[in-house]
Amino acid sequence: MNASRLALTVCLVGTLAWTASAQRPRRPQKPQYHDPVAASIETADPLTQSVFEAFETYDVDSMLARLGQLEERRGRGEAQDVDDYLVALGYLDVLVAQRFFERHDAEHMPASLRDADLDALAEHGLEAIGRFAEAHPDHSDALRVRGELLSYQIRGMVAGMSKGPKARKSIERALEMDRQNGWALYAQARMHFHNPAFVGGDLDLSLHEFRKVAESFDHFQVVLYLAKAYRKKEMLPQALFWSQKGLELAPGNPEAAWLVAQVHADMEAGR
Repeated sequence: MNASRLALTVCLVGTLAWTASAQRPRRPQKPQYHDPVAASIETADPLTQSVFEAFETYDVDSMLARLGQLEERRGRGEAQDVDDYLVALGYLDVLVAQRFFERHDAEHMPASLRDADLDALAEHGLEAIGRFAEAHPDHSDALRVRGELLSYQIRGMVAGMSKGPKARKSIERALEMDRQNGWALYAQARMHFHNPAFVGGDLDLSLHEFRKVAESFDHFQVVLYLAKAYRKKEMLPQALFWSQKGLELAPGNPEAAWLVAQVHADMEAGR
C-alpha cells in the first residue's frame, strides 16, 4: 500500500471512530449540588404547596393568606413536622417579591405589602426557622434560610453592620455543614453579587457560583440571578438566554418578564 493510500485509510478510520463516539449516548452528569427545598415542598400538603405556587407569580396576597392559615394550624397543634421550615421559606419568598416591587415596579406593589412591617415579616420567618432548627440541628438549609432572612432585614449601613456578619456566618455554616447544598451556595453567591468589594463582594465569583447551582437544578430564582450577573458583566446574549429561561420556568413571574425587557433594551441601546 503506498503512502497516500495509507494516509487516506488512517483518516477514514479516524473519522468513523470519531463519528461513532459522537453518536454514542453520553452518560448524564450527576448534579454537583442538591435542592433541599424541592424535596420538602413535593412531600408537603396542598395548602403548603399553594404558598410556593403563588410565589411563582409573586402573588403575595395569596401567599400571606396561606401562611396565616399554616400558622393557625400550628396554633391548634396540627402542624406537620416540616411546617416551620416551609413557613420560614414562605416568608423569605414574600420578602424576595417585596424587594422586586419596591425597586422596580412600585406601581404594582401588592396591597398586603404597601404598609407591611417588613421587619415583622422577617421575624415571623426567623421564629419559625428557629423552632425548626432546634428540632433538626443537622439541617443545613435551616441555617441558610436564617441567614437570608437576616439579609433581607438589612436596610442601610447601620443594619448592615449589625445584621450582615450574622447573615454571612449563618450561610457559611450552612455550607460547612453540607457542601452540596445548592441553596446555600446560591445565598453565598447573592452576598458576593450585592456586597461592595471591601466587604467581600465579587461579581466574577458570584457568576461562577450561580452558574454552578443552575447547572445542578432549575429554579427561576437561580437562573434570574445568573442572568443579572451576566447583565452586570455586560454579557448580554448570555443575560438574555438565562432571563428567558427564567420566564420559561415561571411564565407569570413579573421579575422574569421585567428582566427580559431590560436586557432587550440594553441590546437595542448598543450597551
